[in-house]
Amino acid sequence: MNNCVNILKEVMREENEVTRLLYALCAYKPFREVLFKFLTTDSYGADDVAWEDMGVQATIDGVKPDFYALNESLSLLVEIKTSLYTRLTASQPIDYLAWLARHPS
Repeated sequence: MNNCVNILKEVMREENEVTRLLYALCAYKPFREVLFKFLTTDSYGADDVAWEDMGVQATIDGVKPDFYALNESLSLLVEIKTSLYTRLTASQPIDYLAWLARHPS
């Protein structure tokens, strides 16, 4: 038996489950700090992104990211994939790039 079992991998296999966990963990400022520093290469942290700025799986001006953070200075859309074999849909790259062009930060 392999002693290096990833518990979350065994419990959470679906994108929606991972998305909801990520969002819930963002309620904790230290987690939010690390996540946003990572996603924005140290440009934004927990003090820059309020809980109200974040959401999951909502249609925003024609796109539906799994996770997002939006405010006056930040436009962040995240697609969560839980498998190496899951790809973006054909329209997602085009739709997201068009959205980001319309909403520069």
